[in-house]
Amino acid sequence: KEHIADTVNSDVGIDAKPVQLLLHAMINVMKRDEIDFLIKRIIKSDPPIFEVPKVVKIDGSIVLAVCESARGALNFAQLIFKSVASENVRLSLHAGAVSIDSIEGNSSVNSIAISEAGTITSQALPGLIYCSEQVAAILMLDKQDILFHPVGIIEVGKKKKALEVFTLDLLP
Repeated sequence: KEHIADTVNSDVGIDAKPVQLLLHAMINVMKRDEIDFLIKRIIKSDPPIFEVPKVVKIDGSIVLAVCESARGALNFAQLIFKSVASENVRLSLHAGAVSIDSIEGNSSVNSIAISEAGTITSQALPGLIYCSEQVAAILMLDKQDILFHPVGIIEVGKKKKALEVFTLDLLP
């Protein structure tokens, strides 16, 4: 499926990077192979998850999932919290332009948004879902079943970009 931005950018020689939703998590009590098993179990869960992430990368205790929707990223976050004691997980949701390169079944993901999400996660309190203002705005447009709590403004990236951050709760 070709996006208008892809067509326009290819005409001028610029590689388009579509905006994707990033889930960035630090799971502190598990080894890499245990985390890998956990993520595969979540993806193959019954009932099925809302959206299977396009890419999931695991590096030590860090999980990075690239999703197409904010709801999909949020659902994946909830399933991680249901599978691991929440006090052992720091997690954030963020959105940004992401480049995914797939070569022979192996995907690499590149984006400034990844380091921004990592900064949010590193400052997150365990057991809470943190999200950037971009994700909060997307989720507010989607449904009205989420309560947002402002955390404050943090500086992310090399240029110390100010980013407003929230925690969220699902309403019953």
